[in-house]
Amino acid sequence: SHGLGGAAVTDSTLQMLEAEIKEGRGLQEQRRQERLRSIAGNGHTPPKVLSPEELKEQSLTDEANEISETYELLLEATIARDHSRVDALLARTYRKGISRERTQEELLRRWAERRGIDLTGKAPSGAGRVIGKADPGAGIQQLQPGFVLDHDLHVMVADAGAGKTFLTLELATVLSVGRHGFLDQQAPRNGASGRGTVLYIGSDGGPSAWPMLNDYCDELEAVERGASIEVWAEADDGSESAWSLTLPCLDRLAARVARGDVLGVIIDTANAVFQQANLSPYVGPVDQYLRLLKGIVCPHAFLWINTHTNRNGKDMKATGGHPAWQEVPSVIHRIERLKNVDGEAATYRWTVEKFRSEAPRTFTYQWRNGEFNIVDGHYHENVDDLLLALIASHRTAGMPTSPAALIAASERSAQSVYSSLKRLRQGRLIRSKGRSNLTTPAGDRRLASIAIA
Repeated sequence: SHGLGGAAVTDSTLQMLEAEIKEGRGLQEQRRQERLRSIAGNGHTPPKVLSPEELKEQSLTDEANEISETYELLLEATIARDHSRVDALLARTYRKGISRERTQEELLRRWAERRGIDLTGKAPSGAGRVIGKADPGAGIQQLQPGFVLDHDLHVMVADAGAGKTFLTLELATVLSVGRHGFLDQQAPRNGASGRGTVLYIGSDGGPSAWPMLNDYCDELEAVERGASIEVWAEADDGSESAWSLTLPCLDRLAARVARGDVLGVIIDTANAVFQQANLSPYVGPVDQYLRLLKGIVCPHAFLWINTHTNRNGKDMKATGGHPAWQEVPSVIHRIERLKNVDGEAATYRWTVEKFRSEAPRTFTYQWRNGEFNIVDGHYHENVDDLLLALIASHRTAGMPTSPAALIAASERSAQSVYSSLKRLRQGRLIRSKGRSNLTTPAGDRRLASIAIA
């Protein structure tokens, strides 16, 4: 893949492009002269002779138009995978003194503009809303409590060989099936009853990625458990190349998630998809690429990106190698392989460094006897369903459903209860009435779905 990199360019190709761009400028000048003759022929006074300052301004305008035209040609050539033309146009921007990073940023901006994706992060103008007098919206939706937010960007960071791929395939399986908890969370996603497809982009490993992913799914019994996992990986017969951060690959991803049947997208790994496009995950417009990926995927599904540890940092600053890896995602997970005694299963530490609206947490786990087991830490019970049932039963019995009453009845910590009530409200499963809590029709349906016959 050429990505946005440069290569040797023939003189004939450059001359052809120069002629094409000059032809565009010549047409503009021809139209200007025709307008001047028309004005003179109608008896109007022709425009005054331009001053040196005005001539300089006009020259700058012409230069800007020429550069803009070059960018448009480069964008078209990049999407069409016309590599010789791409290299020639890149050489032209280089001769204009435009840096490679600036060209990358401009192509991303123009491609995103065509797709209607906002990369600026600016809030749209509006009148604003008043708390208590406007619909709060759906809020944060957790597909898997403590791990995955719906329609949001997640990053998993770990050293090579720490088990990222195997673990994220298990996560993909659990989310696709939709009826089970994951690791230290026993709760499935609220209201989950059907299944969804998880798109797994396995660009790390080259042609060996597909057989490795297939073997891992066999070991996890993903298909037998009912998961639907679609894999994009390089084929050893050349029928499919590895997906990377090139514009044609981004077009393919945008078209796939727009079909609406993908629950989430997992990219394994960031280093592979950047480097295979001749880009760096450490320098350059990394934040723009992350926002672009988020803009493509997150209106339709969750996005999860595996990346490597930055060995120069600690804790969350070990994520990636560019500040954007810490700032742009809403969720950051980190796993480490711990030293283990000979003969014992490998032990891993999982740390939730960042999770919107919740505090960080840490636990350790092992893969033993065909399943993941928590070694140190504790399971988080499905407090959401417990509180939902308590609210319904207390209302039937005429008992209070205030947070204090629910804390006492559930024997759970105040923080756990308040966090759970917040999730239930965001999921439209309960609503508040003063200090009391009431189940909604959606909450009643959830209770009916988990009732034991």
